[in-house]
Amino acid sequence: MNIISTHTKYIFLAILFLALPATTFATDEVSVTATDTVVSLPVACPVTTSSTIDLEPKIGTYIAGEEVTLRIVVTSVDCPVIGVEARLTYNPNTVRISDVSREGSMLNSWTQEPTINGEIGEILFGGTLATSTVLNGALMITLHATPLRAGEMYIRFENEAVIHDGDGNNIVTGFTSGKYRINPQELAEPSDPEPIFLDNKDEGEVLGATTESPAVIISSPTHPNQSSWYNASSSSFLFKFQGEVKQLRLSFDQNKDGRGKVLSSPIVITKEIADLENGIWFLHASATVSSGATSLNTYQIQVDQIPPENLELKEIERDDSSDPNIVFEVTATDTISGIDHYEFSLDGGAPERWESVANDQYHHNVAIPGTHEITITAFDKAGNTISRQTSFEIAFLPQPHIKLQDQSVHEGDSLALQIESVPGATLDITISRNSDSPTVEHTTMDAEGKMIFESALALSPGSYTVIAIARDQRGGVSQESERLEVEVSSSLWGLTTRHPLIPISIIGLLILLSLGVLAFKKINLADDEEYIDESTEIPAYAMAQVEQEDVRGTQTESIDGQIILQPRIRRICTTLPPTRL
Repeated sequence: MNIISTHTKYIFLAILFLALPATTFATDEVSVTATDTVVSLPVACPVTTSSTIDLEPKIGTYIAGEEVTLRIVVTSVDCPVIGVEARLTYNPNTVRISDVSREGSMLNSWTQEPTINGEIGEILFGGTLATSTVLNGALMITLHATPLRAGEMYIRFENEAVIHDGDGNNIVTGFTSGKYRINPQELAEPSDPEPIFLDNKDEGEVLGATTESPAVIISSPTHPNQSSWYNASSSSFLFKFQGEVKQLRLSFDQNKDGRGKVLSSPIVITKEIADLENGIWFLHASATVSSGATSLNTYQIQVDQIPPENLELKEIERDDSSDPNIVFEVTATDTISGIDHYEFSLDGGAPERWESVANDQYHHNVAIPGTHEITITAFDKAGNTISRQTSFEIAFLPQPHIKLQDQSVHEGDSLALQIESVPGATLDITISRNSDSPTVEHTTMDAEGKMIFESALALSPGSYTVIAIARDQRGGVSQESERLEVEVSSSLWGLTTRHPLIPISIIGLLILLSLGVLAFKKINLADDEEYIDESTEIPAYAMAQVEQEDVRGTQTESIDGQIILQPRIRRICTTLPPTRL
């Protein structure tokens, strides 16, 4: 429901207009004496003003079932007020608002009659003053509330709360809701006689004095540590008896020095308590031993089932948006168990605790630039949580610029680059050839952000791609530089270096050719020395004789008259002159 409306402003202005003649236009009929008080309205409110609407008291401790009186007051000492409107909410399961009283209110005309909606837990009211005036804790209405159960009770102003000045403007600067501690009523006293207490005997605890062997030892599997907080809605207690116990009385309250009052018959060894309320509670056990004396023991549990409230996040401003060191100021409140710690989840990752660098300030180095979502969760000491999300951005460092120092690149050369980047930054230079695995080298920029980088890698024929990324000492990262493409062609020297059999083969071929030339020259020289003139008579001993066999057939007749051919050999000798060879 939006209480503020144009019609409401018109009503306030009309009432103000009707009220003015009584003090302004009727001066000829009414004489004003020196003792009369005249309120002069300022033309405008001060630039800085404080106008608040509050519940009184704001906090307090009360007993469940007992009526509580609460007042709604307005304070505006710098700017006159003509009207007030407000909407309040509460949990109808924890508190019942039985009446809203207008008695003693500064409002004399009602634009919204005070109403209570007990089903949804809502209170509405609105009205105007007789004249525009400054207020200091002025009563608007009175609430009569009855807490229904132990725990926390809240009555809250919603954002529709309005304080009107003389011009009908809303000048409200704040409002304070009510938060109250509600304790349970103690259990009624038993009708049986008061238990008998020991006087400093060993059988149990007497009047707060500690003994070595209490008659009843109490433990709790649901609340095992008496100094820890738990958010369980029920509790289990176990009793272990030392010796014979004739009678057992139990009580459960918030009185640390209480004692067992309700007779447990038969004697139990366990106790279950459901629907626990928030706060520190005590289970008291009064055990009557065989001698008739009574031993006392108390077990404490701490219950907090309400999540933390008012979780506020604020990123501490950085001098440079590329700085990855993020600091958040985180605050939250928890009135029962208190705030235990905060956890941070970055971009949906696993929650973790960040380094605390100051009161309520937490630091983390975010390595990846870009826009990040963060979820911050506040934990109270009982494990209840409240979470909020926000986003922040890490900018990239300036992009490095790289180019070849010498545009003429040959096989076997080292890769030399001219680089400009962030002064003092470390550069990761990635060099990849064709589809081979890339090689990453590192270098550091000088104070001016310029340098000549020479790679330790000897270039081979192929296509190279070179990129660079800068990282500063804070952890900031740049985007990749523009890709530098380098083409390297083969050379004879590189070819022989890569294939050593080729030069060996060439050398072997040259050796063979050299030997052939030498042999040819030697033969020619021998020919010159042994030349024979054909006109010179060759001695007979120098003539070579060649025998040839001339085979001719001979005819012979056999005994039976058949003709048989038989070979006949003739030797021929031929004399040849010597050759040049």
